[in-house]
Amino acid sequence: MATPTKPLTILVVDDAPADVAQLETVARELGHDVVVASSGGEAIEKCRTASPDLVFMNITLPGLGGIEAARRIRALPSDRWVPIIFLATRDSIADLLKGLEAGGDDYLVMPADLQLIRAKVTGYVRPLAMQDESRRFAHELAAWREDAEEQSKLGQYIIGRLLDSAGLRDPMVQWLNTPAQSFSGDLVCASRGPGDIL
Repeated sequence: MATPTKPLTILVVDDAPADVAQLETVARELGHDVVVASSGGEAIEKCRTASPDLVFMNITLPGLGGIEAARRIRALPSDRWVPIIFLATRDSIADLLKGLEAGGDDYLVMPADLQLIRAKVTGYVRPLAMQDESRRFAHELAAWREDAEEQSKLGQYIIGRLLDSAGLRDPMVQWLNTPAQSFSGDLVCASRGPGDIL
């Protein structure tokens, strides 16, 4: 059975209302959430605040262009991959190549067929879900390791107290305990019995 995937948060960056409406309609039909920005600067801010999973960005934007916006988005601190799909026209291939060099992952020539937009969005659902699952496993492993290290420190402390007991300092006792590279739990104990018998 396939693992259910959570809805994506899709950032659409475009100052052309028709393109925004087309992308937004398809994304919402597929069950995803949409955030809209109309400039490169706004796109960077939305990436900081909305944490999108996928970005559709027009190459030609007012003010800060899509190429520079993509470059700055890639420079933001992040522990995950957020695909950037550039929206281009047929006569902007040179700019498109610059955009891909600046950190873009894919492109879509607008206006685009609705089936192609659906295919683009759906094509990124699985790798993004796998990324989320990998990050979750990594966090679980880090938490397990931290817990194991805490238990090891506690065990070392307890055994250290036992090894420092008065019985082991008795002149009648000789002992040797060579520690392993990591905590292993070997223990030496000594104590005098009733009547001060060793």
